[in-house]
Amino acid sequence: LRNLLIKHLSEEEQADFKAIERGEKTPSLMSDIIAKKIFDPDAHSDRMNYLLREITGEDDVYVDSSNSNEGYIMASNSKKVVFDINTKLQDKRNVDLEFQISAQNHFLKRGEIYGSDLLLLQYSVEEGQKKKEVDYSDIKGVIIIFLMKHSPKEFKECKSERYIHRFTENKSDSGFVFPTLTQHIYVQLDKCFEQFKLGADGENNKRLQLLLSLMADSNDEDVRKKIIGDKMFEDIISEANGIVAERTVLNMILAEK
Repeated sequence: LRNLLIKHLSEEEQADFKAIERGEKTPSLMSDIIAKKIFDPDAHSDRMNYLLREITGEDDVYVDSSNSNEGYIMASNSKKVVFDINTKLQDKRNVDLEFQISAQNHFLKRGEIYGSDLLLLQYSVEEGQKKKEVDYSDIKGVIIIFLMKHSPKEFKECKSERYIHRFTENKSDSGFVFPTLTQHIYVQLDKCFEQFKLGADGENNKRLQLLLSLMADSNDEDVRKKIIGDKMFEDIISEANGIVAERTVLNMILAEK
């Protein structure tokens, strides 16, 4: 089965996988298997706190714990929403962190659906809880973050130098503005990495840019040189390399590819 899976990869992908297998390359930090380990909110709350604070621009973000990765089922024939990393914050908000490798053209619609699903979870009563104990004032809000390794067309056409796009409010045609319960954030890793290579930074946040560039390409020589001396980043690479030392994990990454 393993050999059959390898044959379905391109020559470049095969060479890349075999280099990871030999320990010569670090696996992609965007792999679901790797990402869910190195950014586990229970095991690595420090990493998640840093990533979420810098991406949201909120200094008071504190991770509380991991949350269920399955969304709210309204009916037996409803499609199930499965989140990559669903985290509960200490202020009771929910954060969904999505790691996206392919350039899908429906990120914006997915963000709306995922946000609605997490809001419904907050509005639902828990076992043993009375319905009257939950009302609209109990809804603390949701943050949906898409880390995009390859930006879809809509984002590539954006003329801004910024590579983090935060949607935090609704605005009517009359000019009336109010904050949304669901904050959507889209991060262009490819644009971030391209600016890193050129010595530019549209977000003016060099350390965050370095982490996002590491996620865009975990084996780039310039990125790897820059992370030397940064313990958190070095630990991330060390852990990622350690994870794939197990044969079963390698097979899972192969199947994922």
